[in-house]
Amino acid sequence: MLDIETQLNIVASLTQEQYLHDVRILPENDLNSFKTHGVIWAIEGQVAIAGKNVALCIGVDCNFPLCLPKVFLRPSDALGFIPHVEERATFAI
Repeated sequence: MLDIETQLNIVASLTQEQYLHDVRILPENDLNSFKTHGVIWAIEGQVAIAGKNVALCIGVDCNFPLCLPKVFLRPSDALGFIPHVEERATFAI
């Protein structure tokens, strides 16, 4: 698990740069749907894509920062069909 200072720094950076708005750290019970991806910590926020507000969840596993975060579109069909979005709404980076 990331320490609280690191968690708050990540949230602050994403909101200050206006990448995401309405950001929240997901509580542990909300991480269950991401366990198959090894996610141990995640945030969720809103982002405007093609003029539509959608929710993105950004999660990290125990190897962070040595590996890339995992990005989930919620719900997975919020923008219709998108190539490289896996069935569980994970973006293939």
